[in-house]
Amino acid sequence: MLNCLRQLDSKLDLQLHEKQLVHTLYFNHLSRLSTEKSIGQLLLNKILAEIRTLTLM
Repeated sequence: MLNCLRQLDSKLDLQLHEKQLVHTLYFNHLSRLSTEKSIGQLLLNKILAEIRTLTLM
């Protein structure tokens, strides 16, 4: 799951509006995961790091 967005960008030939939709869906999914109580701390830290990376893009 992590770094999935970069892999999608490199493997799929998406138009700009499609790419924006995929990025939004991915970010929303990570945001929801970050609030999930059943996720372990290590995975949560990786998710939060991925969110920080995405917001810097």
